[in-house]
Amino acid sequence: VPTLLLDSGERLTLDTALVLGRDPSAPADAPAEVYRWADMSRTLSKSHVRLEWDGRQVWVTDLGSTNGTFVRGAGASTPLLPHQRTPVPTDVVLEIGDRTLTVRDAA
Repeated sequence: VPTLLLDSGERLTLDTALVLGRDPSAPADAPAEVYRWADMSRTLSKSHVRLEWDGRQVWVTDLGSTNGTFVRGAGASTPLLPHQRTPVPTDVVLEIGDRTLTVRDAA
């Protein structure tokens, strides 16, 4: 099960779907755990991003956030399309507003 390393020092296990944001909620038709991430700069949307692990692949969905979700690459950051479930590799850094998190393999 992958681990999420937040830039604030927290470690979250992605053993169930997770919605991150300033004051997140998960819709009844897509249940998930929620994690309230302190964001003094207010660049996170209330429900900013959804992360899921299907046993083989980590999936990330930007939930229509104001400031977007980006996959940091070798030289540039690629924005995720809003509401589109996108596979990401482990050891990738996601930029979520002004915050970052790293998706780590459990191994």
